[in-house]
Amino acid sequence: MPVKSIAEVKAPIQTALSKTVYFNRNLELVGDVRPFSMVDVFPKIPGKIIEKIFVEKGDLVKKGDLVAVLESSAIEARIEEAGAALESAQARVKQAQANLEILEKDRERLVNLYQQKAIALQKVDHIEAQYTAALESRRLAAAQVKQARAAIKQLTIFIMTTGFMLRQAGIYQRAMWIKGQCRLLGSRFFGFPMKIFLK
Repeated sequence: MPVKSIAEVKAPIQTALSKTVYFNRNLELVGDVRPFSMVDVFPKIPGKIIEKIFVEKGDLVKKGDLVAVLESSAIEARIEEAGAALESAQARVKQAQANLEILEKDRERLVNLYQQKAIALQKVDHIEAQYTAALESRRLAAAQVKQARAAIKQLTIFIMTTGFMLRQAGIYQRAMWIKGQCRLLGSRFFGFPMKIFLK
């Protein structure tokens, strides 16, 4: 049988005016809501325990909102410890300075006595060694003062950054950790999806 060309095939064609029709029908579908992109929140400080979480699953969180706070008692204890170390180092500086003043006077006297040939050079060498040791002791104590001040400064910064704040808005999805739980250093605390899609 020969094949007919498209021009020879006559199909019934009907025309109709188009109109808008609204369907009032609910669709029940099963699916997952997943984030298109995720922002992980990491702490800036070495705290290990979450003291308080201010958001719940599904909350819309704006940029700069406080999400959670780490326990700060360990940092506060370290600040007190550094404060005590600072006081101790400052006391050592004062003591070293007092020793230096005494040794300086003794040194002057012994040098004068040596120049008058009243004492042996060994006595002058001995006081010079004591004086040099006292200078080193003062230098070390001053370095310890500096170190204690730096520790206090760093810990004060830590105490001010125990809170987690978002750098951009998102919807709180889940915490990797819960209130009171101890966490590993360097692990993320929270995940915030930025854009949502349905699957």
